[in-house]
Amino acid sequence: MFLSVIIPSYRPNTWFWQCLNSIRKQTLASDLFEIIIVLNGDKEPFYSQIKDYICKNLFDLNINFIYTNKASVSNARNIGIDNAKGEYVTFIDDDDYVSSCYLEELYNIALSGKIGVSNVIAFIDEDNSIVDYYISNLFQKLKERQDVPLMKARSFMSVPVAKILPLEIIGTRRFNVRYKNGEDSLFMFSISDKIKKMTLTSSEAIYYRRIREGAATTRKRSVFEKTMNRIKLLGSYICIYMKNPVCYNLPFFLSRIVATIYRMLIFARV
Repeated sequence: MFLSVIIPSYRPNTWFWQCLNSIRKQTLASDLFEIIIVLNGDKEPFYSQIKDYICKNLFDLNINFIYTNKASVSNARNIGIDNAKGEYVTFIDDDDYVSSCYLEELYNIALSGKIGVSNVIAFIDEDNSIVDYYISNLFQKLKERQDVPLMKARSFMSVPVAKILPLEIIGTRRFNVRYKNGEDSLFMFSISDKIKKMTLTSSEAIYYRRIREGAATTRKRSVFEKTMNRIKLLGSYICIYMKNPVCYNLPFFLSRIVATIYRMLIFARV
């Protein structure tokens, strides 16, 4: 098994079938990847619905369907990593989907020993309208370059999706379940000690990010909650860096600190 596709799912809706269907249509040979679905939180009717969909539509794919009663996307991703059989992993959120050549292009980049990053298109769930998105903008800016240094690619490192990562690089590092916001960027920073450059796919390999009401990234939180979360994040970034400062990119570390403080100041003004 070369690649493990990890999909955390919490109270999935109709968009989840679009996600799974996009994986079913991949051009990459099905014997090269497995799909790990980690349903977290409420079990029914979601468990039975997913099980039924797998039996009817994904019976010819390698599926590992896991349930945990702990409602946490970070914990679900960690469970996916712990159960991954592939040499590489890629994360897809259950309300997003990917283009048909997505896995194959990331696979080809991984074969060359590089970290692959795909194009990203963000859209509004209600009307499918495309919206301006900072990762999409960066991809378009850098798409003509063969290899992109970590600092220039730092916006890609704010999320774990839209890329392929060697399980060897992740090692024992996991998503921090203490955080409800900012945990993605923290995880990516923690594994950045092994990432020097990133290689972009073609524009045809697309990760479609759905922006919808009720998603974890759009849930409203109090100013106090946001501020305390960012203060704790600062401490976690510093702890990770200080444990092995020689291996981490100092400018990249400082960019994470500045970004966290900036977001904290923005919250305070709201």
